[in-house]
Amino acid sequence: DGTYLYNVPYSYGANIYTGEVSRARIDTGDDVGQPVINMGLVDSRIKGCYGGCFSDGHIYYTTFYSGSHRGIFARIPVNNFSQGAVQFVDTGADGFLGCWADATHVYGAASTLVRVSKNNFTSTGFQSRNLGYGRLSGGFCVNEFVYTQSYYGNSDVRATRLDTSNFTGATPTTINLTTQVNSNIIGQWGCFHDGTYMYGIPYFRDNIGRSWIYRVPLNNFTASAVEAFDLRSVNSAFAGFTSGFVRGNFIYLCPSYNASFSPDFYPGNLIRISRTNFSPSGTQGFYIGYNGSSFFIDPIAFDADTYIWDGNYINVAEIESGTTYSTDYYTANSVLAINIGTSVNQTTDGTVYVVVNDSSLVICKFTSPARTS
Repeated sequence: DGTYLYNVPYSYGANIYTGEVSRARIDTGDDVGQPVINMGLVDSRIKGCYGGCFSDGHIYYTTFYSGSHRGIFARIPVNNFSQGAVQFVDTGADGFLGCWADATHVYGAASTLVRVSKNNFTSTGFQSRNLGYGRLSGGFCVNEFVYTQSYYGNSDVRATRLDTSNFTGATPTTINLTTQVNSNIIGQWGCFHDGTYMYGIPYFRDNIGRSWIYRVPLNNFTASAVEAFDLRSVNSAFAGFTSGFVRGNFIYLCPSYNASFSPDFYPGNLIRISRTNFSPSGTQGFYIGYNGSSFFIDPIAFDADTYIWDGNYINVAEIESGTTYSTDYYTANSVLAINIGTSVNQTTDGTVYVVVNDSSLVICKFTSPARTS
């Protein structure tokens, strides 16, 4: 929200789903005095979230799965960050993959596109739109339009633009990337934009990490305007991503599953593509994976650096300068081991700080004594 960093609660073990959220200051990493809010105690279904956003003084979450697929929007005001202030709306959707907002509504992508009014955050304040091609994955709003994309497991990739001023009645504009552009554009996970283009994120399909990336102009949302190319034409390891973001003149793709590297399914290549040279020659990548495990969920972009949480490691990359600091931790035999390439400060309460560019980021807390190296 500009001051605090919030977690998105999903699970912390096989079939153990959580609704616990907290926050820490972005400038210091300090979470002292901040409550842990268990949304699952407000309603037992508010767990297993897969999406969150900040808008107009609230943190919003969307649920995905916690034993079954659930379509709940929840929100907490940042100026009253407490369990008693949690509000929620059950839309009956079958689990959201993505959460974003415009000036008036909060959106979620399930098998239908759903939105809830910020001013009427109740069971009467939501609308649903069936786009007719199955589960959706991610989306965003620009000007008067909402954009979304089909789920990676669908047989083909479709990108849709819909007029938000007539959400339930407007005819959507849909591009079938697989049949209208290139049959290799399959297995996409979510989408993002840079204000000019919509970008797809190549993920996984048929036990193969996918590598064809596309973009389409927002002001010319047609199949003939789509640009696409194969990242494997640059390097055979460039495949399998689950998130992307924009920084300056570049877009970035964060790595995930890539079955072609069996048994190392997670090669961990961070990709950078020039926005002015969207082509193989404008593509760079470098390896930031460890021990065959680099499953990245969502990047968190700061002014100078990007910190990417992968569920097993935190990787600290100075993307603009090209210098990479590798910071990883793991649990083995109930002993937390820390291997780190930058300076470390450990306080008496067991909090570990990683110092990067004279600023501190809390990466974990653990009970002393701990073994460090």
